[in-house]
Amino acid sequence: CAARLLVLGEALGCGREGALLAAMLTLPDPFLQPYTRADGAAAAAADAPADGTAEAEAAAEDATFFKPRLALFTSRGCSDPLASLALFEEWQRRLSAGGPPAAAQYAQSQKASYKRLSEIEYLSRELTARLRRERADHGLALPPSGAAADGGPNLLTLQALLCAAFLPNVAIGRVSCPADVLHEISRHRLTPKSAVTFIVAPSSSPGAHLTQAHIAAALKPCGKLEQALISKSRVVVNGVASLQTSVVCTFGSAEAVLLAVRMAGMRGSLSVPITSPDGQLMGTAYLQKPQYACRLRFHRLASIDMDAMGQAPPVADDLDAANEMPPAATAQPVGEEAEMLPVDMLWHSGSAVLSASDTAESARFLLATAWSRAGYRKKLLAHGATLLPSKPTGAAQLLILLLSRSVRLIGPPGTADAAAAGGAPRAALAVQVADGKHSISLALPWLLQPCDLDNVNELRTALSLCTGDNPAAEGESAAALQLRLMKLLIEKRPPLSDGLARLAAAAAELTPPFVCHDWSPILFPPIAPPIAAPPAAVNAAGAEPMQAELGWDEGGPLGGVGVGSLAAPAALLGTDSDDNAWNRNDEDEELELLEL
Repeated sequence: CAARLLVLGEALGCGREGALLAAMLTLPDPFLQPYTRADGAAAAAADAPADGTAEAEAAAEDATFFKPRLALFTSRGCSDPLASLALFEEWQRRLSAGGPPAAAQYAQSQKASYKRLSEIEYLSRELTARLRRERADHGLALPPSGAAADGGPNLLTLQALLCAAFLPNVAIGRVSCPADVLHEISRHRLTPKSAVTFIVAPSSSPGAHLTQAHIAAALKPCGKLEQALISKSRVVVNGVASLQTSVVCTFGSAEAVLLAVRMAGMRGSLSVPITSPDGQLMGTAYLQKPQYACRLRFHRLASIDMDAMGQAPPVADDLDAANEMPPAATAQPVGEEAEMLPVDMLWHSGSAVLSASDTAESARFLLATAWSRAGYRKKLLAHGATLLPSKPTGAAQLLILLLSRSVRLIGPPGTADAAAAGGAPRAALAVQVADGKHSISLALPWLLQPCDLDNVNELRTALSLCTGDNPAAEGESAAALQLRLMKLLIEKRPPLSDGLARLAAAAAELTPPFVCHDWSPILFPPIAPPIAAPPAAVNAAGAEPMQAELGWDEGGPLGGVGVGSLAAPAALLGTDSDDNAWNRNDEDEELELLEL
């Protein structure tokens, strides 16, 4: 993977960034944690007797360390590797402009290690020099890079580089929040992305009354608390009715909400000291089970660990279980050799509080540099997490099919019959990516037209030639590759209708898994035309709407048998058209894309 970052980074005109990312993923994290400070104060605090005030101070200190990392994480497309890259680039700029004192001051303000950043710089230079020596020894010079855009590669190019290096390490997720939490937020007429809810633990100190002032003091590191609504409701726990106290906190920004979730810690509990007006400690309240309506939950298909089959996972309460495994994941059959596992983020990473911008977002995709097992091996931990972009629409799906090695497209039922009859090539509405003994299936938000597939294969071929035996003669310039990439990613495609979206989801779910046994020696081999989805996908999606939308005649596959006549209009399954083709002679458009 490090080699791919180096080689493809140079091919895409971001060789320096590729070397830096490879160095960062090789060395320990440049960001510091409270317990890694040299003064040892955090270690001393950990050995101190348990106390509500000490826990609150530790949570506040953790939020202070996490805040600069979260800002870099969100500004770089919600990517841990790109957040570290942004940290290094600004540190190096300060080092060049003001020398070591200015760079050290910046590293301290960002809670980062100056020494670690220096090690990254040294290792990246060493990797670049080694790659150049290898190229010179084997005569593998690259073609001229062409005119580079000012300011370095854009965010989409860097995300594409990470995809090319680490696919198919991807998990699929959605916004997940219990219905009662959403009801509570709606009842108070609050904006979901600015509110976080807590449950006050029954064991909180008796006689000490929790107020908004106490909560505001505890959450001060997050930013200004706009309001804290404390309410009681009657709930039934284990057949016994009782009163439950809940708190809904609203902030002026989503970043403040995420910091509040962070302060609750890995145990999901935030200590709130309750003091008298004269400052005397009266008790401690514990805000537990933080819930954020825009929180993303991911799952990934993984091989069953036979050695751990006899170990039972820890028992979770109903609320946590609802968050960890949504019905869509549990209902999907995964076979005897694989299971759908929830994905957790590393607590010290910026992705620890990974969230969407609103509650209505569709499926999101998480790229990881590596996975590890946790929680009695019934969970996966994502290392080096990157949230793939949701805009332009379908950019994440396009990056996955474009930069995965072994890909299979899925078209509507009858695609193969139409091709055998000499008909025009059909569009694809789902894709499968080979992932070891399993495959990743995902529906596309639009139809991938034959002209789009041609453009995808042209770019895959161009990238492969830049890593082949004679890149100088056969490859394209980095500027040309970036232009091809941007054109594919930002092209506007009409979204699927509701009926076709259901068909795409059914095709992705019901098509047999795609397992690649013979890997091509080419880095990115051409993708074949789409295969036909099983006829059962029509029934699963609703046969009546499908027959009308796909243009089937009355003999179409309403019963799941036979395909009948496919005379779908070009707007649905059509072929190349002047509207969809790119005008490669428009120089103004090309310059605009390069600037983007």
